[in-house]
Amino acid sequence: MTTEKSIRKHVIQYLCDKGYDKSQVKEDYKISYLDLSNPNAYIILDIAVLDEKGDVCEFYEIKTNGVTSGDLKRHSKKYEYLHNYAERASIITRGALGFLVTYDSKKKDFELYLITEEITSLAKYVEVVMRVASTKSGFTNYYRGQGNIEFSLLPGLYRKPSTPAKELELYKEATRRCPDNFQGLNSTFQHLVKLQHYGIPTRLLDLTSNALIALYFAVEKKEYKVLKTKKTAMDAVVFVFTVDNKTIKSYDSDAVSVISNLARVKSFEMPKTDMSIEDFNNLNDTCLLLHEIRYEKPHFQPAINPTELNKTLCVKPKLDNSRIRQQSGAFFLYGIGGNKNICSSLAEHPINIVIESKYKDKLKKELACFGITDSYVYPEMDHVMSTIKEEYKV
Repeated sequence: MTTEKSIRKHVIQYLCDKGYDKSQVKEDYKISYLDLSNPNAYIILDIAVLDEKGDVCEFYEIKTNGVTSGDLKRHSKKYEYLHNYAERASIITRGALGFLVTYDSKKKDFELYLITEEITSLAKYVEVVMRVASTKSGFTNYYRGQGNIEFSLLPGLYRKPSTPAKELELYKEATRRCPDNFQGLNSTFQHLVKLQHYGIPTRLLDLTSNALIALYFAVEKKEYKVLKTKKTAMDAVVFVFTVDNKTIKSYDSDAVSVISNLARVKSFEMPKTDMSIEDFNNLNDTCLLLHEIRYEKPHFQPAINPTELNKTLCVKPKLDNSRIRQQSGAFFLYGIGGNKNICSSLAEHPINIVIESKYKDKLKKELACFGITDSYVYPEMDHVMSTIKEEYKV
């Protein structure tokens, strides 16, 4: 079980990576409510970040056993008073951002949930995105919207334990049955993008560089969870990723070819002991992988570094279809975590912007005012015709 101490250590490192000095980061930081009726009332922030004036500009609350929608609402309420009186407080910046931090045991990763802002309108969403997205030179912001906050931030291939073993069969059957749809595609990555487009589970996770497109996917439709006879509308979430430009790959890069072609081998097991790159490339599994890579890159050299297979890459795809252009699409391409049954983890830790289900319809209507509609996001003729039928009620 992950302890609060280890989560705190991670958060402090995360803040240092963001550019804060350690002297700005305070643990168990006590601040007063400044309530005239109760002058002794105070709140302790697990981790606070102070700006150059010594005021709190960010704060982080630690939760060790996961997060539910109810947790987010309770914590948001807890800090509502603090925000209402931010102008009167001399030790907290007006509009300071607060986050709930937890550890997801399924993803084996940390998560950051924004808890001090309620997304009630498109204007509020844009304001929040402008505040949490990075403006640092050399970094790019990517977004992902999900209609269900409890839906795993994992590629389709790894959402069910039995699917990874079927990756090669899914790939071969799709390309065998619909060969015309794959003509002109020169790489396995491009094949995976096509498979993803048509709903086949792959090692790709969809992203967008457009925050409004991500919001559309979050509010596109109502999603529900049914427990016994009770039907509960699910809150949505928009993930904000800040990616170092140095790590972003083009669709035709060698690193992308290496991980993509894992889809074309039946199995792959990483060695349990350290070995040289030369020895690694002489292993049977690696030789089979090299064979597939050379199918698209005949001159590819047998110099795969085993650490490259454990990475998750942010990839800019070829903008060769209208949907990916309209959606400003990009992908996370997942490698493996030891073998093909386990996926690699993300190096980036997204900020999660939660959208309550009751605001979905309102936000979708406001997006339509800016042209972000079903027909825009899905420009293929069948989707456009369906939209026309709905509009004219025929």
